Amino acid sequence: MNNFITFVIPAYNVADYLEECLESVLHQTVDGWKIILVDDGSTDNKTSEICRRYADAHPQKIKAVFQKNRGLGGARNTGLNQVDTKYVMFFDSDDILDLNFVYNLKKREEKYKCDQIDMIFTLPVIYDNRDKKYYDWYDKQKFIDIFGHEAYRVPVVTKELFSLEVNACRKVYRTNFLRELNFQFDEHLKYEDFYPHYYLLYNAKSCLGFDITSFYYRINRPNQITQLRNSSRLDVVKIISKTFDFAITNEIDPPLVNIIFDNSINFSIWCINNSAQEVREKLIEQLSRLYNVLPKELVNEYLNYTKSRKYKYFLKIIRSSLLSKLMYDYLLIELVKEKLAKRKG
Repeated sequence: MNNFITFVIPAYNVADYLEECLESVLHQTVDGWKIILVDDGSTDNKTSEICRRYADAHPQKIKAVFQKNRGLGGARNTGLNQVDTKYVMFFDSDDILDLNFVYNLKKREEKYKCDQIDMIFTLPVIYDNRDKKYYDWYDKQKFIDIFGHEAYRVPVVTKELFSLEVNACRKVYRTNFLRELNFQFDEHLKYEDFYPHYYLLYNAKSCLGFDITSFYYRINRPNQITQLRNSSRLDVVKIISKTFDFAITNEIDPPLVNIIFDNSINFSIWCINNSAQEVREKLIEQLSRLYNVLPKELVNEYLNYTKSRKYKYFLKIIRSSLLSKLMYDYLLIELVKEKLAKRKG
């Protein structure tokens, strides 16, 4: 059977999870898939060994590539450049693929007889590595509201799709769609999938979504990117800046820019709250410069649009000359509110 989809799986010091990830792909209920496994300069001595062992055991299905560390974006680019199937999915090495994923994907593509589906949105289940429990994905209801049941949408540039949680691994991409755009992820930067979410949606002409569990997304594991509180948090400034530059250059419609504002502010607050003290000060300073250079008409449009007092307050403070004291007071209040809410819950 011809291969239908390639799973590009970057791997960096993930020996505790990689085998479970690979086994979930190997045990798909139908054929038509392959794996490009990219060891991104692992230093734990175990991850590289697992990559070699699985590639040697399954030479027709798994190709292992070894490279110096280039970050998650660089590893994804290495894999993407070698893909020769119709579709590609960037799958995280600590996640678990549902055993019927390829079967369900092929059935839906055949049902709609669409040769030019650019992006296929999938529905994950959250697996909390800390408490060993499963939870609905944060945006599950929004996902169902957008797509209904197996809905096919043309065009895809809607504020509803823009507003879905940003993450490259929740989508399947038509390989030639990415090639036509000469698309590559940013390298040596964290949060490299923030900008592509908007850029690729803006350029896509069709998409598909289905409300069947696709994979299990692991959170709260040690050394996960989202757990890091160091200077890598500063990368968010470059990524958000690039996203706004794209929106401004392409004169994207205000409703879509407002969604970018929503997600950018939410992401900014999250990064500030989850940074070490010495990083937090630099991050606030850099975010202040970023939000202050945005065109006033875009900022005013957003302030008139948003119903979130939290986001409106944040944007006004981050752009003000009273930044330092007000921002720390604001963050302190928000942290106290969150802790009180958790206690009540």
